[in-house]
Amino acid sequence: MMKSALAVMGCVAVLGLAMIWTPAKAQGNSEARSLVQNRCTVCHNLTRVRNYIGKNDQKAWYDYVSRMQKNGARVTDTEKQIIVDYLTSLKSGKDL
Repeated sequence: MMKSALAVMGCVAVLGLAMIWTPAKAQGNSEARSLVQNRCTVCHNLTRVRNYIGKNDQKAWYDYVSRMQKNGARVTDTEKQIIVDYLTSLKSGKDL
């Protein structure tokens, strides 16, 4: 009986943490998505970016965004890392 009660309390605790964590993650993704849409589309459309989602790893995205910075993209280093992390986390171009 005690084990069942502990198991239930453990499940409740995990679900509670998941409910707290999910909105924060969603908000972070919203910010990252906005950065991609607002910064990358100044020079080109998102089709180019979508074509590489799921193909580029983190280093490739880092190099890609760094090259865009050198070409004049107005992206801070902090924003670059947010963009790189976001693009790396996507599974396909349909997710953008």
